Amino acid sequence: MAESKVWLVTGSSSGFGRSMTEFLLRNGNKVVATLRRKEALLDLAEQYPSSQLLIVQMDVTKRSEVAAAFAKAEEVFGRVDVVFNNAGMNIVGEMESLSDEEARHIFEVNFWGASNVTREAIRMFREVNKPIGGRLLQVSSTLGLYGRAGVSYYAASKHALEGFSESLAQELDPAWNIQVTLIEPGPFRTKMFKDNMQAAPQHPAYANPELPGSKFREWMASTPADGDTDKAVVVIEKLTHLVEAPLRFPLHRNAVKGGKEKAKSLIETMDKYESKISSSASKSAVQKPNPSDIGAPSQLAQSTRKGKKAWRKNIDIQPVEEGLESLRSEERVIGSTLQKQTDDQLFVVDTKGDDRVRKALPRYSKAELTATKILAQRSAVPAVFSRPTAPSRSKVSRADKERLLRMAKRPRKGPFNAVMDHTEFGAGSAAIDVSAAVKHSGSYDPWVVEEVEDIADGLEHTKKPKIKAKLSHPRDIIEVPAVLEPHQGSSYNPPAAAHEELITEAFKVELRRQEEADRMAEVRRKVAEARTGAANATEGLPLGMTLDEIPHDDGEPAPEEDAVVPKKPSAPKTKQQRAKALRLRAEKQALAEKAAKKRMLTTIMLAKSLRSSAEKNSQQQHQARLARQLALRMKLSKGLAGQRLGKYKVPENEIEVQIGEDLSENLRTLKPEGNLFRDRFRSLQQRALVEARVPVLSVKRAKLKEYEKHAWKRFE
Repeated sequence: MAESKVWLVTGSSSGFGRSMTEFLLRNGNKVVATLRRKEALLDLAEQYPSSQLLIVQMDVTKRSEVAAAFAKAEEVFGRVDVVFNNAGMNIVGEMESLSDEEARHIFEVNFWGASNVTREAIRMFREVNKPIGGRLLQVSSTLGLYGRAGVSYYAASKHALEGFSESLAQELDPAWNIQVTLIEPGPFRTKMFKDNMQAAPQHPAYANPELPGSKFREWMASTPADGDTDKAVVVIEKLTHLVEAPLRFPLHRNAVKGGKEKAKSLIETMDKYESKISSSASKSAVQKPNPSDIGAPSQLAQSTRKGKKAWRKNIDIQPVEEGLESLRSEERVIGSTLQKQTDDQLFVVDTKGDDRVRKALPRYSKAELTATKILAQRSAVPAVFSRPTAPSRSKVSRADKERLLRMAKRPRKGPFNAVMDHTEFGAGSAAIDVSAAVKHSGSYDPWVVEEVEDIADGLEHTKKPKIKAKLSHPRDIIEVPAVLEPHQGSSYNPPAAAHEELITEAFKVELRRQEEADRMAEVRRKVAEARTGAANATEGLPLGMTLDEIPHDDGEPAPEEDAVVPKKPSAPKTKQQRAKALRLRAEKQALAEKAAKKRMLTTIMLAKSLRSSAEKNSQQQHQARLARQLALRMKLSKGLAGQRLGKYKVPENEIEVQIGEDLSENLRTLKPEGNLFRDRFRSLQQRALVEARVPVLSVKRAKLKEYEKHAWKRFE
C-alpha cells in the first residue's frame, strides 16, 4: 500500500470538498478539513480518529485564519502534501443585476480566498516540505475558459484564477518541486446549486425571455446536473500520482466540448485576421525615417519606383545635406572651410614643450641603471634582488651561535646532537658541521617564474574595521526639556491655591537648607571642642578621660615613677605536667578535626540546597542590580539637578516666588525676577551638556620685587 499523504481541503462541508474528504479518509490518507461551520463534519469526526482527521474552522477570505490553519496542520501532521483549493460561491445574475457588494464578495471568495490559500500552500511546500515539494489543485470552472450570459462576475473571478495560477506555475523554481493544476469541472451534482449559488433579482432591462441571460436562468432552474462528484474525486486523486501533472484538467464532457469550441473559435479568428495582423505588424516594424532636419523633407517610403520622376522625388539626400551644413558651420566659426586652409594655418611646430606634460613625466633616477631598464622592458623574468633593508626581527645565525658558544667555552653539539668537547672541534673534518648556506645551496632557481595570486584592486591591504562600542552618556537618558514649564504660583497674578503651594514648597527648601547649615555649625563646634580637649588631654589616657590623683600617707614613701617591678620567676614544669599538656593538645586537635569533618559532611549533604540558595541569591542580586539600574535611569531621566558629580554638585533650580505683599497688581508694576542666562546655563548643566563646576577665583600672585645691590648703588 502506498504511503498516506496529508491533504488540506477547503470548503469541505459540501460538494467536491465533502466527497474528496470522505474518499481520502476511506483510503487511509490524513485530511485537514477546513470549513466555516465545524458542525457539518461531526459525523466524520465521530467515525475517524483525530490522528487521521483534523477539522479546522476557517474563512478563506481572512488571511489570519488561513495562516492559523496551516500552522495547526504543521503542528499535528508535520507537513501538507496536497492542497485541494475548493472553496467558492456564485450569484446568478447579469452585470447590472448584481450590486457592487455582491460582485466584490464573489471575487473575495473565488479569487482572493484562493490567493490566500495559495500563498500559505507555496510557503509550506517550499520551506517545510523541502525538497519533496507538493501539489496545488485549484478548483476553477469551465467558465474560466469561456464566458456565459448571466454569470459575468463569476466567470471573471474564475478567469482571474486561471490567469493567476498559470502565471504562478511559471514563477515557481523547478528546484522547489511544486506542481499547480487547474481543475475545470462542468455541471456536477453538488450543493452549490442550492446553498452557495444564489440568484439575484433580474434587472428590468434584461427581462426579455429571449435574451441569453434569461435563458441561462431558466436552464439553471430546470436542468439538473448530471456529474457525479464521487467519481470525479477518484480521477482528481489520481492526478497527484502523475510525475508531470497537466496545468489544466477539464472534468466533464461539457468542459471538454466547451474548451474545444473555444480553441476552434480562436483558431478561426486567428486564421481570418492573420493577414491583416501581419501586414499591420510589418508596417509598424519598418520605421519611416524622420524628415530631414535641413532642407526639404525626404520621401523614402513610396509604393512604386516607376519612372524617373518617382526616383528623383523619393531619393534620400539627407547625408548630403548634413555634409553641406557641417561646411557652413566651419565657415561660421573659422571664416572658411578646413579644406581651403594651408598647412601653416592648420599645423604648428612646438619648440617649447608643455610644462604640464613635463611635470607629469617620471623623473630621472640615478639609482636606476640602464641594464635594469633594459631587463625590465625586454625580459619577462623578474630580476633577482636582495632585501633592501634589514629585517625587523634580528635572528642569530648558526655561525654566530657557534662563535658565541666558542667564546664562552660552553658545550656545543656536534653530529647526531652529541655534546662535543670544545677542544675537539676543528681537529677532524667529521666534527665540523657544514654551514646553513652550504646546506641550502642549489635549491634556488632564479629563472623560475613565481605564480602571482590575482587579487582584486582595493583588496590587497584591507582590514576589517573595528567598530567601537557606543559609550552611554547620561545625556542620552535625560528627558528634561530645555525650558521647563513654570509653576502657576510664579505668575504675577497667580491662583491662590497654586501660590500657597509654591510658597510651601519654597519654605520646605529653605527649612532644609537651614537645617543643613545648623548641622554643619554643630559639626564645626564639635571639631573645635575636640581640638581644645586634645590640647588639655592627659598623656597616656583616652581623649576626654581624666584621672584623679591618689593621696599618699606621710609615713609611706611615694612610689617612684621609673621604678622597675621585679619579674616573678616561673616554676619549671614536671614530666607529668608536660605529658598532660601534650595529651590535652592532642585531644583538642582531634576534636577540631572531628568537628571539621562533620562540618564538611554536613556541607556535602547540603550541596543541593546550597546550590539552589546560591542560584536564588544570584537571581536576587541580578534583580536587585536591574532594579538599581532602572532606578538610576529613572533618576537620570529627570535630570542631574541636586546630584553630586565628582567633587562638584549640580545646582538645583531656585524657586522664584513672591509673598503676597510683593505681588504686583498689573504688568506695569511687575518687577523682573531671576536671570535668563543663569537659567539657561543651569539647564545645560542639569541636562549634562555643560560640566558642573564652581567658579574658580583667580589667585593673586606675589609680584617679583627687585633689589639693587649696594655695589651698584654707590658710585665713586
